[in-house]
Amino acid sequence: MGCTSSKEAVSDIQGRRRSSIPTDKDTVEGRIEACSEFSSCRAGGAVVRYAYLSQRGYYPDELDKANQDAFSVTHGIGGVENDSFFGVYDGHGREGDLCAKFVKRELPVHLNRIVERARSKAANSHSILGKAAAASGSIRGSKNELKSEAIQRAIHCTHVRCNAELHANEDVDDKLSGTTAISVYFHGPGARITVANVGDSRAVMGQLRKNAYRALPLSRDQTPYRADERMRVIKAGARVLSLDQIEGLEPITDWDNEVELGEEIDEWGDPPRVWSPDGEYPGTAFTRSLGDLVAEQLGVYAEPEMITKELSPEDKILVIASDGVFEFLTNQSVIDICAKFQSPLEACRAIVAEAYELWLQYELRTDDITIICIFVDDLVDVVHTHTQPEGSSRRGWANSLIGDKAMNENSDRLDHNQDLHEDGNKPVRTGVDAMIKQLQVKNRVDYDEVNIADLVVEKTPEERQRISEVIVGNSTFQNISPQQKEQLYDVMEKMEVKKGKFVITQGTIGDYFYIVDNGKFEVRVLPDGADMPLRPAENPEDWGNVVHEYCPAGSAHPSFGEIALLHSIPRAASVVAQTDGVLWALHRAVFKKIILERSDRSNYQKAMRRKVDALKVLERTEIEILANKAEEVLFQGGDVIVKKGDATDAFYFVVHGKCVQKEDGKELNENEFFGDEYLSTEGNYDYTIEASGTTKCFKLSFAACTDEYDLGEKSMMYEQRKSSRNLILNKS
Repeated sequence: MGCTSSKEAVSDIQGRRRSSIPTDKDTVEGRIEACSEFSSCRAGGAVVRYAYLSQRGYYPDELDKANQDAFSVTHGIGGVENDSFFGVYDGHGREGDLCAKFVKRELPVHLNRIVERARSKAANSHSILGKAAAASGSIRGSKNELKSEAIQRAIHCTHVRCNAELHANEDVDDKLSGTTAISVYFHGPGARITVANVGDSRAVMGQLRKNAYRALPLSRDQTPYRADERMRVIKAGARVLSLDQIEGLEPITDWDNEVELGEEIDEWGDPPRVWSPDGEYPGTAFTRSLGDLVAEQLGVYAEPEMITKELSPEDKILVIASDGVFEFLTNQSVIDICAKFQSPLEACRAIVAEAYELWLQYELRTDDITIICIFVDDLVDVVHTHTQPEGSSRRGWANSLIGDKAMNENSDRLDHNQDLHEDGNKPVRTGVDAMIKQLQVKNRVDYDEVNIADLVVEKTPEERQRISEVIVGNSTFQNISPQQKEQLYDVMEKMEVKKGKFVITQGTIGDYFYIVDNGKFEVRVLPDGADMPLRPAENPEDWGNVVHEYCPAGSAHPSFGEIALLHSIPRAASVVAQTDGVLWALHRAVFKKIILERSDRSNYQKAMRRKVDALKVLERTEIEILANKAEEVLFQGGDVIVKKGDATDAFYFVVHGKCVQKEDGKELNENEFFGDEYLSTEGNYDYTIEASGTTKCFKLSFAACTDEYDLGEKSMMYEQRKSSRNLILNKS
């Protein structure tokens, strides 16, 4: 996320330079940390289901960079069993991962301690003042419940203390490192939440109104895009400049409240940043954070902006996420994706996948991406004590609530629809470097149009063996099935290359992974800062020095270019044939087609194993064999898949798209199936199934099933095993 500084600045302030990390040719796949399944709980006055997922970013020049995002889920805050705290922390700087982990660990602890102390004081006050004080509203509902102002004061104190402890911690250097924090605290009385924001991560509510979901922002980005935040840090002594302005590529702006930064200086993803008047540091793209000791002197402090809101029946989805999600996705887009899923975990996966793909379309890297998705299923103990949410966004607590006349005009505010204004929010990125965009459009492939069967290339047993040895030993192919590896061997293309031919040209988008069958190939890299030679590439000497050679040695056959199978990004080096040679090549579109089918067949196997009663008598390996026998069939809208009265011949599983049963209008969506009831008995279909649109199915013919297994015999063996097991259990 947005924090930068020059090497000179780091050296000057911290007394040491950042060591450069060498680029490794083998791409490190982004690690994912996620729950295995969603959780259900009572959170404050709400019954919720929630899930979380964090994906490490991809940085071509720092492949082993740690995930600097973190998240936390804490129940029982302040000694109240149902009060829950959810937080996402987005670290930045050299030790951003340590800062995020520190805040993840300490922030809930401080909040628990401070709220518990506040509740204890409230209980004592209740004991002394009695019913009159409770009736006056100073203590509501029960003896230890706190007013919104007290909750917000506790959260404010929590962030400030945690920030101070981070500064004092000797194990974390936070001079030029820190973290943002976005959190949601579910608490009573009733079904209330308090959202606290420090930085540019976000909280968004999805409200269901008139059968449509509407995104309600519950936080505002604290960045120089906001006039109030921009002017505040400038008054504290900061300079606000983009990197292009720092480097003299753009004119210096005379900042005022009317400047539309998102339109004027961020066309290519170059946001305004906070700089010291004395040097090119700290370069934060936000105006509040925890840590960032140097930036704190320029007004980048840890005091949160807060909103307290009572949940209503139309509040259905709550998302808190790091800015890696919102760089290219709008609030509404995120809620729309969530609304498509019954499971919050599947919603997390879909949003992270979409954000990741968008990053790779517009950038040569991806940010860390972290999300907590909460589905609100029911409200209990609802106490309607407020018609409008309460908010806070400034120092001091005498004027902390939205309704106070002393609040300035730029504080968080909600209109009559309880809609937090997004004025000054960082705009969603739509621009991309012109060269990258041109190359991506040129190289984009529609995977649905790839027919694997048409791409099979005949090979000798010796050639298949050589390809197999490389595939088996390459980490990119470690998690694919034996059947898929056989498919890869089938579709590898044979390329005969003449001496001097460029196989890969630095700076162009890669499409292929290559295995060297014979011949010698050199790797050339242009030095940093060198101008890119004119294309087409002809003279190898123009493309830098030789840094490596690929040449078969005995039975070992080298390979290169595997990053192209995973990411559509420019090549980091050129590869040129030193001699005539032969390569085996695999195109990204073909690879992804095979990998995507792996996921589809995995879902198919799970459905067969768990939901098809007739197949529960089979072992897991037997189910896998049947699943691999199913053929992929494609239907267009209006096509009849099965017709009432026709002889039953197959079991269908909907992979993508939608079907409808004509007799009763019942819809069959992705991962649903039909025809399974006829697996063990012959007959005729008593319904007609029609494709609603383009629909892909797996079709398992009953003939293939019965050829492989006698389900009647399998059923008898299954019942015998079950009886024997029950007998043993009864004796024990």
